[in-house]
Amino acid sequence: MKIAQKASQKGLTLIELMISMSLGLVVSIAAVQLFITAFSSFNLQRGLGDVSENGRFGLDFVAKNISTAQYATGKVGKVVSAMQKNMNLTSPEGSAIVTEVSELPGSPVGLASSNDSINLGIGASDQLVTRTWIPTDGPAQRDCEGNVIVIPAGADGIYSVARYFLRADTTTGSTSALACDAGTYSAGDAAMLGFGDAGIVLLNAVDSFQVLYGISTDATTIPPVVVRYVTAAQYSALTVPRPRVAAIRLGALVRSSDSVGKLVGGSPTVNVLDTVITGANQDAAGAQILRRVFVSTVALRNAL
Repeated sequence: MKIAQKASQKGLTLIELMISMSLGLVVSIAAVQLFITAFSSFNLQRGLGDVSENGRFGLDFVAKNISTAQYATGKVGKVVSAMQKNMNLTSPEGSAIVTEVSELPGSPVGLASSNDSINLGIGASDQLVTRTWIPTDGPAQRDCEGNVIVIPAGADGIYSVARYFLRADTTTGSTSALACDAGTYSAGDAAMLGFGDAGIVLLNAVDSFQVLYGISTDATTIPPVVVRYVTAAQYSALTVPRPRVAAIRLGALVRSSDSVGKLVGGSPTVNVLDTVITGANQDAAGAQILRRVFVSTVALRNAL
């Protein structure tokens, strides 16, 4: 005779299954949210680091090169005034800041200091052209492109010219980058060597580059005292004899390479020297791009 045995069943009820699935979903959502927050914070910190490092490096590099702008006659240290036109200077090449193409061999069109002449990035940007005399008896030097400056045999020196401007950078895909174009020439040359090309990129994410010139009270007071800052156009419009330019003030709006998310906040209005820019953290595609303003003031040695 067979004895019937009860078959026991083990498992979860439908309610228990739904509760466990809901708890698992909540934990998964929390983990995903934590990952998204950490990723956004990482992008923001990376953007802040890139902008800060690149902005400081870019302006410091330009400022260091500008501080060497000078014209020496005979030996290092003997300089004449910077950016003074029609002042009976020792030489017509005595201007450290080039604002007129007639000051350069061949009068290259568009290759002198100017304001609001480049429409890249946000708004119009300036262009700065400096000139330095490299004497034979001085140490070997390189231009802003990294090239060794070669002085012709038998010459007492050579002029080195540097142009700072914005252009597109096809290597990184940037629509506006701070670049430097360098060249050289000797007195009496009909054209410049190596000047007027695309140069090299110093900083590949710059939306605005502005330049102001610090002028003194008059053309004769030494050492000059800066009383106000003007644009290249405003300086050229002053009555001759123009006051000395004793300093250069640089301003750059540097942006992050990638979107950093919505952690940057809204789209503020910022001032890059004399230029007002709105929507500084919003690009045309709606991506949140981190942007910061960097300003540097450089004293010109040849104005002292």
